[in-house]
Amino acid sequence: MEKKLVEAVQNAIENDKDNQIYFKAYDDIDNLNWALPRGWESKDWIRKRVSTDGHDALRSLASLFDTHNPKWEILPRGEADKDAAEELETWLEWHMKRANQIGEKSPFRKALHNAGKYNRVVLQVDYLPYWLPEKKKWTPEQKAAAKAGPFCITVHNPRNVYYDMGKYGLKWVASVTKLYGYEIINHWSAYEGDNEEGKKVKSSLSKIRKEIEKDPKTCYIHVDFTSYEKRTVACFKAETIEQFSRMAADAEHFTIVDSENKLSFIPWTVVTGDSDPLLHSLHLGGAWENQNLIETIVDSSVLRRAFAPLLKHRKQVGVNKELDIDFSGNEAVVELEGQEDADYMSPPPIDPALSQLSGSNASRMSSSLGMRNLQSMEMSGNVQYSTLNAFIQLQMARLEPYKRTAEKAWEQAAEIMFYWVKETGDKLTAYRTKSKNEQKMKGMSLVVGPEDFEIEDLHIQCDLIANTPTDKMQQVNMYSALKGAGAQIGWGDLLERLGMGNPEILKQDWMNEQLEGVALQNYVEKLKAEIQMEIQAKQMEMQNQMQQQQQMQQM
Repeated sequence: MEKKLVEAVQNAIENDKDNQIYFKAYDDIDNLNWALPRGWESKDWIRKRVSTDGHDALRSLASLFDTHNPKWEILPRGEADKDAAEELETWLEWHMKRANQIGEKSPFRKALHNAGKYNRVVLQVDYLPYWLPEKKKWTPEQKAAAKAGPFCITVHNPRNVYYDMGKYGLKWVASVTKLYGYEIINHWSAYEGDNEEGKKVKSSLSKIRKEIEKDPKTCYIHVDFTSYEKRTVACFKAETIEQFSRMAADAEHFTIVDSENKLSFIPWTVVTGDSDPLLHSLHLGGAWENQNLIETIVDSSVLRRAFAPLLKHRKQVGVNKELDIDFSGNEAVVELEGQEDADYMSPPPIDPALSQLSGSNASRMSSSLGMRNLQSMEMSGNVQYSTLNAFIQLQMARLEPYKRTAEKAWEQAAEIMFYWVKETGDKLTAYRTKSKNEQKMKGMSLVVGPEDFEIEDLHIQCDLIANTPTDKMQQVNMYSALKGAGAQIGWGDLLERLGMGNPEILKQDWMNEQLEGVALQNYVEKLKAEIQMEIQAKQMEMQNQMQQQQQMQQM
């Protein structure tokens, strides 16, 4: 790795120290990592208590948006381009879902979690076929990786990513992480091959294998640097990122990848929100730290008083005798001899100011988070549904900045997917998950290649659409109000946003139902008419018979 690149990364680490301090504090709150004050560890009666409010707020944030599904929209370039734009949307939706299924955790949920926790989302969009050798030379591991899908989206921890952002986007980005040797081998072994890049990967991994054979716990600082001109991956032997930042720029290291960036883009996206992180006030205001301290004091004091001595024993000086208590009878009896004396003691009460302080601090934490009302909301009395719905929407509005941050990150990640297709010239197949019309049925395949779009003309929008009944009902009410006011809008877009299916198919099904209803009604009317005619014929026949009988009687 070139010396100037190492120095650039080290300078970025130094300049980002303040943010890293905040990020570590947010991690501590999320992971419930809090240490007792110095000297308290030696007291066996201390019971450490850690507030879970910050952790629960982040969990609730991700859980609330678990009910939201990403909806991708590509702006058509005109009336004639609607079908092409719809095919690109379907293709993008398929590959995004495949990428979300790869790996241990869901990138969609992890990105929302990072948006709330750090107010920053970092995504890397990789295209596996670009790194693999010819298909006939694939290893079983490479075949399994390719089968999972061509795209891999990695949600990086912002604590491990350093970058330089210009006015129009990233200039360079570097992932700096502490990894053990076996972790590096597990990640990069899929990229070993017989081409030039694959041979370089194989050579570096063989050196790392020799190192971990001597010491399996050998760890490295793994630096993955990407700019418009360069792509370099190197491993420095260091224990911490801070130690790496103080190393000489030309220190010994293993280079896994060192080549020109043959791509015309950087396959990374870094998005920072306009708001503060969700835990920012909780940390800077000291509310979380104070709450841990107060709850520890209160719980420890109560538990300690539960085992406080209940009797005060006085005896003659020089007499070594313990207090005798007889438990053989119905009641325990204190037996005293000579000058012995025993008095009952009541445990000292806990200072009520501690409970008041704990309650006020908890209220302050809830106010700064704005999440407790959603976590433990209870309905009492005659509360109208509209009032409850308005309250929920008001509380949810506090989370909108983090939702917008995640949406922006996924829009940029989607654009990177199209960049990969344009650069490699590959044609990728996707499948329809919803029917569009009789010619575009669910399960049909569609192929998108570089000639099917122009990067400059792509305008991609991602919306996290709620699928909860409350939010859906509010959208229906909004559309009804707009149409009632005379707005020139149709129901098609609403039906699609509500996840009820394609509007054209729904319309055709509705028309078929109406036709079936009309046909059934006509058939019933026809049967009624036929039965009525039969009844009338029977009546006329009976009248004729009666007339004939009367004539016979007269004759």
